[in-house]
Amino acid sequence: MSRTVIDLDDEALEAARAELGTSTKVETVNTALREIAARKERARRVREAKYLFGDPEGMADPGFMEMVRPGYTARQELGRQRAAAAAAAEGE
Repeated sequence: MSRTVIDLDDEALEAARAELGTSTKVETVNTALREIAARKERARRVREAKYLFGDPEGMADPGFMEMVRPGYTARQELGRQRAAAAAAAEGE
């Protein structure tokens, strides 16, 4: 970790601290930086899910955010759905 001296907007820092639930300036700035860096990955996962499932209204499903969490891909969900369908077909 590097040490950098910067001027911060105190009001913006306090608003970020309240939003993020952090307790120190260092924790607030580092958490905010990680959140911003993760936005692009989350957006990619949403696009991937929309492409695979084609149901924008389904994005409101409570399980949708679980589906786009880091480390989970829409391909995994598609594979899970296909396995469930195959298992159901065998049971018929």
